[in-house]
Amino acid sequence: LNHSPNPILVVNPDTSIKYANFALEEITGYSLVEVINKKAPYPWWGKDEASRISEYYRRVQTVGTAKKEYCFRKKDGTPLWVEVSMTSIPGEKGPKYCIANWVDITDRKMAEVAREHAEHLLVETNEKLRDTVDGIVISMAKVVETRDPYTAGHQERVAQLAVAIAREMKLPEERIRGVAVAAVLHDLGKIDVPAEILSKPSKLKEKEYSLIQDHCLAGYEILKNVDFPWPVAQAVLQHHERMDGSGYPCGLSGEQILLESRILAVADVVEAMSSHRPYRPSLGLEAGLKEVSLHRKVRFDADVVDACLNLFTRGDSPWEK
Repeated sequence: LNHSPNPILVVNPDTSIKYANFALEEITGYSLVEVINKKAPYPWWGKDEASRISEYYRRVQTVGTAKKEYCFRKKDGTPLWVEVSMTSIPGEKGPKYCIANWVDITDRKMAEVAREHAEHLLVETNEKLRDTVDGIVISMAKVVETRDPYTAGHQERVAQLAVAIAREMKLPEERIRGVAVAAVLHDLGKIDVPAEILSKPSKLKEKEYSLIQDHCLAGYEILKNVDFPWPVAQAVLQHHERMDGSGYPCGLSGEQILLESRILAVADVVEAMSSHRPYRPSLGLEAGLKEVSLHRKVRFDADVVDACLNLFTRGDSPWEK
């Protein structure tokens, strides 16, 4: 016992230490003179350990054996993590004494603490990066609003509805975040459209309307080299595509269109028809819902339309919260 590399103690029923080997002295810094015959609380116990270890000791006397990890303190105050295994040795009138074997697990515990700290820092860094991305996205959206004041708030409202639809469809939260970013940026390409066309109060000529249509491609060109974790550029490019192939700029149809874009398409139409435009007053929410309902399965994805209609039927409008 004296030559064991692990501390070994023999503890009497009254908690006094009957025996301790030299490893205890080497690991804790407390001499055997300071330890032998010492009753609990022992000098290496922290303030929080006293009651827990006393309970543990009573359990050993009752059950016969137990194993538990504790953070002790060396004589110099540094932490000492040990795995304590105790076995009760029975006598004629109950437990005669307990034998405690310590295994120093300080290195492992310190590594766990370091790993947890690193993980915490990583989470904190990711949150800061996410906040930075959000700030950049919002700033980019504001640029469009300065050129097209009549649609101020349009992108934000489309994002609110698109997110609500995506949640109604039970998409994963990370994918919903991608929908939100694409929605906020879906009209970014309008910065390439002359301001006088964006705010023109009368019907657009064919060439002017063609310039408006180009905003999908312009937005894609701006965003395609941004390394988003979601297909934001493609969603922006396709948000005016329609299920029957009647949309623009590529005439895609059905499953060729990203689900994110199909969600944006419905949210964009409902919001646009519900809001004032330079060439017409607001047509109202009912008109927007009627439009997507009328063209369900034709221009618009049926599941997306159903999710949108469910929201407003239940009274869960994202614009009234």
